[in-house]
Amino acid sequence: MKKLSTNKDIDKFVRKLLRSGWSLVRTKRHPVIKSPDGKRIAVPSSPGVARAYHEFTHAVQRLHVQG
Repeated sequence: MKKLSTNKDIDKFVRKLLRSGWSLVRTKRHPVIKSPDGKRIAVPSSPGVARAYHEFTHAVQRLHVQG
């Protein structure tokens, strides 16, 4: 499978989510992952911020709490 993000930590985290039941939705710009209950979040393909991994994992956790 092609890399989903240039950040290795984000890429590993997304692959772990995909193995645990999340699905990948390809769009024109960013790959999007979809949770088992249908919520979607865009994967930052080339993050330019040092805190990108932390912010992305936190956003995924917020999806679980809201659902």
